[in-house]
Amino acid sequence: VGSSGRSAGEAGPEGAGPEGAESRRPWCCGPRTSELLCAWLPRPPGSGCGCCLDCRWRWQPCSAGWCAGDVTAQVALQPALRFNGGGHINHTIFWTNLSPNGGGEPKGELMEAIKRDFGSFEKFKEKLTAVSVGVQGSGWGWLGFNKEQGRLKIASCSNQDPLQGTTGLIPLLGIDVWEHAYYLQYKNVRPDYLKAIWNVINWENVSERYSACKK
Repeated sequence: VGSSGRSAGEAGPEGAGPEGAESRRPWCCGPRTSELLCAWLPRPPGSGCGCCLDCRWRWQPCSAGWCAGDVTAQVALQPALRFNGGGHINHTIFWTNLSPNGGGEPKGELMEAIKRDFGSFEKFKEKLTAVSVGVQGSGWGWLGFNKEQGRLKIASCSNQDPLQGTTGLIPLLGIDVWEHAYYLQYKNVRPDYLKAIWNVINWENVSERYSACKK
């Protein structure tokens, strides 16, 4: 499970770097993927969701038009904000959704909700896997929470479109299906990657997100 798309604004876990990438090597990726994680994922502390970048991916001050409230400038930057901001949000969730001690099945309220809304854990896995495999081009498969209905939902988003901004669902579990996320280990066989990723899902993190969004 490596970097996907190398888009401006994508961010790795806090403190990501050679040590963080190396710690992931045994359970999710080979040496080359780890090398790329080290090279591409670190970002300056507090860089947040900046929208103005030079070609070296360094954060730059916002343009005068944006900061001065120029509506035309703001509209022109919306695609960049959606892509770069979405990439930051998606990857921030993605890294915490993974763990070398992951896999297995969720427990407690999350498991009960999965059984209620999908019939069984296996049916849930099959559906999210199918939706993720079926994403055309690059994008994400998601388990989200519909707060109004109080139900879990499965959805997909193209490119780096953020789940909540696109569908209104609160993101709980994201699966990166940009080809860069798996090509070095699984080539273009996305189903093999989707089969393996369940071995490293951090259900404790997903459960915490579920509990938090119900409040």
